Amino acid sequence: MCNLIGIDFHQIRIELLERKIGIYPSENGVNFPLPGREKSDTFGTYQNNLYMKYPLLLRTGAGMLWIALVVWALSSCNPPVEVPADPATFACSPSASTIAAFFKSGTVTENGIVNPANSLNFVNAPNCGFYQWAEQMFLWVTSPAPSEYGGSGRVFDSPVFFDLSPPDASGNQTLIPHSAGLFHVMAVRAAQVGPHRLPVLLNKAGKLIEIAPTPVAPDGKQIILNRAGQPVEVEEIRTGENGRPVFLDKDHQPIDGAHPLFTNVRPTKTMVERFMAGHSPIFLDQAADIVEVQMGEADNSVLITQGGSLVYYIVMVNDVYAYFRTGTADGQISAFHFPTTQSDLSAITNFARTTKNVKFPDSVAMAVELKTAWVLASTVPNPNTYITVTAAVPHYNKAATQWTLVPNVMDTVQLALVGLHFVGSANTRPEMIWSTFVHDSVAPDSSYQYLNSSNGNTVVTANTNGSWVLCSNGSLGPYNTMRQQIDLSTGNIKATMGNTIGPSDIITMKPWGAGFADQPNPIDNDAPSSNAEIISVNNSVRSTLIAGDPRKNYIFRGAMWTSDGGAPLGVGPVGNQFGTTALANVTMETFQQGQTISASTGLNCFGCHNAAIPGPVCDTGISHIWPFVKRLF
Repeated sequence: MCNLIGIDFHQIRIELLERKIGIYPSENGVNFPLPGREKSDTFGTYQNNLYMKYPLLLRTGAGMLWIALVVWALSSCNPPVEVPADPATFACSPSASTIAAFFKSGTVTENGIVNPANSLNFVNAPNCGFYQWAEQMFLWVTSPAPSEYGGSGRVFDSPVFFDLSPPDASGNQTLIPHSAGLFHVMAVRAAQVGPHRLPVLLNKAGKLIEIAPTPVAPDGKQIILNRAGQPVEVEEIRTGENGRPVFLDKDHQPIDGAHPLFTNVRPTKTMVERFMAGHSPIFLDQAADIVEVQMGEADNSVLITQGGSLVYYIVMVNDVYAYFRTGTADGQISAFHFPTTQSDLSAITNFARTTKNVKFPDSVAMAVELKTAWVLASTVPNPNTYITVTAAVPHYNKAATQWTLVPNVMDTVQLALVGLHFVGSANTRPEMIWSTFVHDSVAPDSSYQYLNSSNGNTVVTANTNGSWVLCSNGSLGPYNTMRQQIDLSTGNIKATMGNTIGPSDIITMKPWGAGFADQPNPIDNDAPSSNAEIISVNNSVRSTLIAGDPRKNYIFRGAMWTSDGGAPLGVGPVGNQFGTTALANVTMETFQQGQTISASTGLNCFGCHNAAIPGPVCDTGISHIWPFVKRLF
């Protein structure tokens, strides 16, 4: 309950932050100010400032009642993530006039049409130019589609974009044109995949490993190879004296030289197979050595919200990407990297015009990939603050420990956008710029620090109080642990051992893309400086957008690229990754964020998107979907 007798306590809460006036009630009852204020600026100061706004309440002598009501109301509101109001000021924070220029009308309006950033003329100016590009692209792709796009709804709904179908039996995906009355067909949100489109985990060293499918016999038993290279069914797995697994055959005899089979995939040093020893998984690499994984990491995991909704996702690409893929597959466009120059773009636009008489309305956006995460709008608090679509989702018959997919049955539902990756090529950026956004009520943040306006470091501690989409109110953890997985062969969702199907408590680790005490890139000396940049950009954009525009409720979490446009080679002084190099989206890389606030745990965008051939110009291998997207015609 955030509104009582005409007083919007949630708005007062926002004003406490935006005006930098307010209190922190401490455990001993002493009031402390919000960041950036002196201790003398107590609640009474703010109360005096509100006399003109709420005269009847504040002039009736009910001061103590007023304070009690505020404390009670604030504790019962649905607080979004609080973006600090006092970060150090950075030149890359776009001004109000710059943001107004994003809009087609030249004026910031509620739900106004936004132009895409001109990626063809992108200026390589780290970090500011990249962050501003990302914000404009988000506002563009989620803005109402202009008439020249040939459709209604938002830009991502228009014919400028194409849906990608779920992978078929061969892993290939079909480009689905957007047309009037199209319902997006959403897939159940599954775990992040690696360079070979396999589920991923993190080993104890924090490095990515991919999980190849373990062969299974018709009777359901797992198959492993013996020393002679012959497949043998595994009857049982026991632990040997040295702690290594002992695989037993149907006669309960040890299988000599047991090692993984790795069918339909060429094994690498970072690939494993999973075997179940009772209810415990064992991961073996190609040398049959055990690979220990980080606790809490999950493969084929499925996420369920506190309101009981599955998290769904869909991948889209724009017209430039679709025709670029088709032209290269058809041999009519010769290119090994995503478009970055006018000549690159001309080859694509000429191909589209000569083959299908298609003219792109905004080709300067260059090649774009979108990945979005959605939940049932009926299950979120304040659904009017979300961007929504009508979509078709899989239907399940639900029991406590298994949800069974009903084939060929889809439910038509209203979905709310909770997370979005925007990835695009630009001038000098063949590796593409990788940016991500989340709704501010999705999940609370872990602890972090930022450089404040007094050039001191402010530490913000994790606070799970509130009504979140992915976290229970006041949760003390454990966080980011898996409760259920999807069986990719059947589509059924099964609870993990000892669990029923349901929500986990999810928080955002490294919320602004930097480890708590790590230097994320060569430009920023430390995490607080990098975090302040992202916070400052958010404050500029969100404070300029008009109330009632749902885009105002989404937070920019950061962006990544490489210093030279080459394939990503690593983070730190010897690497070439720039920007927020601990970046992840809590709705899509939920279980790949790592279990600590250090950058040494978890994966960033390039931790999975790392299949490009090392070199000075990043090739199309940076994209997981590229080799699997079928040409349009």
